[in-house]
Amino acid sequence: MSLSIYGIAASRAIRPLWTALELGLDFRHVPTPYQGGATRTPEFLALNPNGHIPVVVDQRPASEGGGEVVVWESMACALYLARCHGVADGVSIAPANPAEEGEALRWSFWVMSECEADALTVLMHRLVMPADRRKPELADAAERRLKVPMAVLEQQLE
Repeated sequence: MSLSIYGIAASRAIRPLWTALELGLDFRHVPTPYQGGATRTPEFLALNPNGHIPVVVDQRPASEGGGEVVVWESMACALYLARCHGVADGVSIAPANPAEEGEALRWSFWVMSECEADALTVLMHRLVMPADRRKPELADAAERRLKVPMAVLEQQLE
């Protein structure tokens, strides 16, 4: 069985890369930047017709139906790895039943819809972009908006 993850860590590919590393999986990282045309080649577009990273390519064993499984979209990749390879130190990280799966899906999609855009705005305008292109007022506004979902999360964790 072989597992390949296409993408770069400085992108949403960090989700499946981190998942695979946390699980101690043996995988091949195929550094595929989103700039410069690497995701527009015929070979890459055969994996993901959208031309986006990440992509997970998993060769499944014959005992599990065999064949190649191709998954794209970062959260789908991470959830797939958790379900199919999700045992770290002998403990499964995959949901054990439909109720747990619903909980995992709920919080996974919640963070993408409620937090991600504003968190990325803060990151870009505080750290990533060149100083002359940063707009502190955008980061400030995003931080204010993040207070609402962070309060929801804090309440859940109490």
